[in-house]
Amino acid sequence: MSDCRFLNDRKELAHALESFVSRFDGESGEALKMAMRWWSHYHGHCVFSLSKSPEILSQWRAYADDGRGLALGFNERFLTSPWCGYKARLVDCVYENHEYFIDEIAESLAPRVDELAAVYKQCRKAANAYFDELRGVAFPIEDFFSEIMRIKNSAFIEEQEVRLVVSPTFAETKTRVSSGIAIPYIEHEVWPSRNEGDLDVLIPEVVAGPRFDERNMMWLKSRRFLAWVEGIRTFECGYR
Repeated sequence: MSDCRFLNDRKELAHALESFVSRFDGESGEALKMAMRWWSHYHGHCVFSLSKSPEILSQWRAYADDGRGLALGFNERFLTSPWCGYKARLVDCVYENHEYFIDEIAESLAPRVDELAAVYKQCRKAANAYFDELRGVAFPIEDFFSEIMRIKNSAFIEEQEVRLVVSPTFAETKTRVSSGIAIPYIEHEVWPSRNEGDLDVLIPEVVAGPRFDERNMMWLKSRRFLAWVEGIRTFECGYR
């Protein structure tokens, strides 16, 4: 799971955050802005992107060797399991009516912003004291981000994206390099069992692409990859 600020849509979160913070003014707005900035300075915003549907041709063409690959269907309750070591959330992307959506989350999170403002006022607006207090607030600040990170450009609505969102500290991340950019990431464990025979619970569905070659399945099963899968359906769409 990679930090979204280092990927292709890196400006998406920044714009959404700016719009969200603008809903609050005075001490509330100031306290919220400082809290969000503090959190982002010490934490990553890591995402793992999935799709609700295995029957979107553009996804097959872009991410599965032009339709020759396989799609794995995860049991979603395991993606946010407590044994992964992080507090993970699975959220649907919002592609349209962004301003209305931000108004809604601003209204629902307003009581929490009021709590931030109270802490900020209690600290007499001293940044260091405020940041120390934030480490002990009764609610996780990452809840703000998990909602805001649902916003995605409407041009991608066909993808039906669902995002697994995690906010680890930077000390917990690893680094990979792509196109000359150092990208923070984490390895998110979703299955504690090492027994392949149990994987049918984690991955109950496997779908073959429209150009999948059945001979590859013979090879996979001969080496026990996907051996737990009894039947694999094919996405038939006429694409050859």
